[in-house]
Amino acid sequence: MSDPDFRIDIEEIMGTNPEEYLDITKLETGTSQARQKNVDVKEDDELVDQIRRVGGLNHAIVAEAKDDGKFEIICGQRRWGAYKILVEESEKYQNIRAKVIRRDPKLTEEEKKVISFVENYGRKKMEKSDYSDVIEYFYKKYGRSLTQAAKALGITLPAAKKYLTYARLSDRVQKCIDDKEFNIDTAIKALESLGEDEESIDDDMLISVAKALKKLIPAKRKMVIKKLRKQRPGEKDVE
Repeated sequence: MSDPDFRIDIEEIMGTNPEEYLDITKLETGTSQARQKNVDVKEDDELVDQIRRVGGLNHAIVAEAKDDGKFEIICGQRRWGAYKILVEESEKYQNIRAKVIRRDPKLTEEEKKVISFVENYGRKKMEKSDYSDVIEYFYKKYGRSLTQAAKALGITLPAAKKYLTYARLSDRVQKCIDDKEFNIDTAIKALESLGEDEESIDDDMLISVAKALKKLIPAKRKMVIKKLRKQRPGEKDVE
């Protein structure tokens, strides 16, 4: 098991060096970033238009200097993608504003994940599965201690539980959540009421219970959950 008291000092890591402008051709993405999905940027993307309208970035990207003269993006791959599109319109987008980390030893995988996670946490366009992947990584790293995983990422235990649960649900149940048939909180309540974990529960049962709970007012929902916990119902009973 890794050190359960893992912490990072973001100010020490970032240093006091001023921001720089990096040639976009010298940047590359790594595999330790929190955001792994929905990273492609197209010409009609809202981000491209936002940068075009203000003529640059409100927030600099974060990159680590590599020994070969290139830079690995820790935060900001979508902003970089937008610049690669915008440079066709203006040479001003050939260089992107960046906060560059120059440190020996280099950042560890864990440090990169935490920095990227914190930078993206709470943004609407970041996929739930991206949050979940990072939380599950630390959950396993710390001997399946959700408390330590939450502590390492600087988030609450309920938030960590929510995303870890999402990661372990089947694709079918995840799709129901993404399609807003019910939310992750309702799915968690359904799991708890059935007395099952997310890896062994029957999908049809979980979906039926979650949909039924969604229709109820909070007070009624608590009564139903209490009743469901006493005995495992069939789908007909749930309805």
